[in-house]
Amino acid sequence: MRLDELKKGLWGYKKEGVYRYIMNLEEESSQKLAEKDEKMAQQEAQAQSRIGELERTVEALREENTSLKANQSAVFATLLEAQRYAERLREESARREQKAQEELKTKICRQTQMLERYSDRVRQLREVLRDMLVEFDGKAEQTGQALASIQEQDPLSGSLPKRPDQDAQESDTWKKLLSM
Repeated sequence: MRLDELKKGLWGYKKEGVYRYIMNLEEESSQKLAEKDEKMAQQEAQAQSRIGELERTVEALREENTSLKANQSAVFATLLEAQRYAERLREESARREQKAQEELKTKICRQTQMLERYSDRVRQLREVLRDMLVEFDGKAEQTGQALASIQEQDPLSGSLPKRPDQDAQESDTWKKLLSM
């Protein structure tokens, strides 16, 4: 109902019409308030449900954050342990390398000493062989001279033929052996 729908009487508006009008306004207001209350209740319910969702999300994020912090701590601890382990490995590797170098130096020293001993033995053997060859050559020379003197004294010895290149070959062989 609107204000222009009210019936007018002799002294203004009729009470009955005004009451109805007020009641209509009151009903409309009540209805609007009820709708507003209902809307507010719905919005409040939606807000409460959203708050609940957000609180669950916050709780999940807190748990995830706690989990990530724990993981971060574990990763950090693992990283520190890995760095310590790498340092130990480097130190161990350096010790092993130093030990291997020392062992190699020792082996090289032993082998060098052994080679020097062999070299000395070979040199001594060469000297002994040279001395023996010189002695043998001297004895061969003496034997050759003795044979030559025997052949000169013995008339029958002229029958033994002597090769002319035999003396040159023997001399060359002895010279080669002595030059060693």
